[in-house]
Amino acid sequence: MYGITVDRERERHVLDHHHVDADTAAHSAKNHEYYQLLHENETWNSSHALKDLPFVARNPTRKTQILAYLCNDLLMNKAVLRQIDVSLETCTQMGKEKYMKDMNIYKHLQTSTGLISTVARRNL
Repeated sequence: MYGITVDRERERHVLDHHHVDADTAAHSAKNHEYYQLLHENETWNSSHALKDLPFVARNPTRKTQILAYLCNDLLMNKAVLRQIDVSLETCTQMGKEKYMKDMNIYKHLQTSTGLISTVARRNL
């Protein structure tokens, strides 16, 4: 299974290696317009720039911009929002359960200390 994946990856990289954006853009007017708009897109420029220089090597301002974009994009995703809501509801429910268990423990401690003090007084 591992060898099959490696072969697929190798074939894809070979195809990507021979595929040049400039060649594709020159073939038709639609492609030319598409690639022109693509190169003006800030998101595409950021992702393309990460091919040349890794995220860690970027300056703090650029890192912040990239992270802000990613966070904003994730927060617009309905699945992510649903997961956040479910997590918040779970945390709230767990907090309620913890409070109820703590109250039961406190109640049992109070009754057991009351019994202990009553038994101690009788023995004196």
